[in-house]
Amino acid sequence: MPIVASKPGTPQQIRGLVADLQVVAAHAQAAAFDLCLPYEGATATSRLAPVELDALKWSAYGLTNFEVGQKMGISATEALLRVRRAMAKLECASKYEAGLKAIRLGLISCD
Repeated sequence: MPIVASKPGTPQQIRGLVADLQVVAAHAQAAAFDLCLPYEGATATSRLAPVELDALKWSAYGLTNFEVGQKMGISATEALLRVRRAMAKLECASKYEAGLKAIRLGLISCD
């Protein structure tokens, strides 16, 4: 017996379905980002890659992920991942904390 798609429900049901799909997509994206981060054992002594330092430097200047991506010629998502890898390696909870710590450690400069 062939499968027949039913008509969409009411506008309220359709909005609910779209909202549910957006939640699933957001969780999938968050899980993908977590998989791309370094292993949990990363420490401040971990060596930051030059591209991670570059992304962190631009981020410390106050640029958004989109603007960092434009400066580096990469996507905003890749810029975000590079900053998050640097945050993990520096054991910081925010990109601002990571930027300050990198400056204190002499990894990036403020000029």
